[in-house]
Amino acid sequence: MIPSDIGPHPEGPDGHYIVMRGPTSMGDDCGDLSVRLNLVTELPADPLSVRRTISEGDNGPYLGFCAEWLPTERELALLNAGHPIRVNILGEGLPPSSVWVREVGEL
Repeated sequence: MIPSDIGPHPEGPDGHYIVMRGPTSMGDDCGDLSVRLNLVTELPADPLSVRRTISEGDNGPYLGFCAEWLPTERELALLNAGHPIRVNILGEGLPPSSVWVREVGEL
């Protein structure tokens, strides 16, 4: 996947858009990634993994990071052939996450 510049949200506050620099020790294997810091105020209706990571009665809001990637030509061919998208998250358990395809005009 190729990191895409998500850009700041037009209605977002100052400082909510940052660029995370790739480690110099990784050279071109890990480039810069632009992210938006989001305050998430609603959780999914049945957040099974959320129950393990968020304390009972904690109603947020929760800080989230949002970034975008574009598939390479090879990855696009694999997706079109029906291959799945795999998400690998480091840590214990599965923190609240979401993966979707951004639609045209979606901020």
